[in-house]
Amino acid sequence: MPTPDQRAYRDAMALYAAGVAVMAADDGVRAHALTVSSFTSVSLRPPLLLACVKEESEFLPVVRAARRFSLNVLREQHADLGKLFAAAPQPDRLAQILRHPEQSPRLSDPLGPLARFECALRAEHPAGDHAILVGEVAGLECDPSGRPLLWWRGALGPAPAPLGADA
Repeated sequence: MPTPDQRAYRDAMALYAAGVAVMAADDGVRAHALTVSSFTSVSLRPPLLLACVKEESEFLPVVRAARRFSLNVLREQHADLGKLFAAAPQPDRLAQILRHPEQSPRLSDPLGPLARFECALRAEHPAGDHAILVGEVAGLECDPSGRPLLWWRGALGPAPAPLGADA
């Protein structure tokens, strides 16, 4: 099997549907956030999750300094938020994030995220052009009645109904 070039690798990875979340952290002056689709559960005891962030992102130094972050799993209705926080920082996007003195920032959208994890940064591992951030979950909120937003084939979209679910 030949070693893939970057384009072939990206195209192949785009075939894997992934959930979409907005990570948020606070530098003491303002909230910072970005869209991620590389996140997963790591451990139940203790509850750990990981998320991958580009080394060159403006977000990474904020998380390193704050030592905490939130991970907000987006609903199918949140495609605009997913796009907003995936793009270059824009002044108006901070209106979509609420700061909190004792927690990491959260989405201001009235629907709220499908799930929200409040995490303490426990470890960081270098991984090519990304950093793998491991967070210990200190709190969570979830709404199992919603459906997630997915990233698949280079586009955001709703998840299909689960197999066997009522239509």
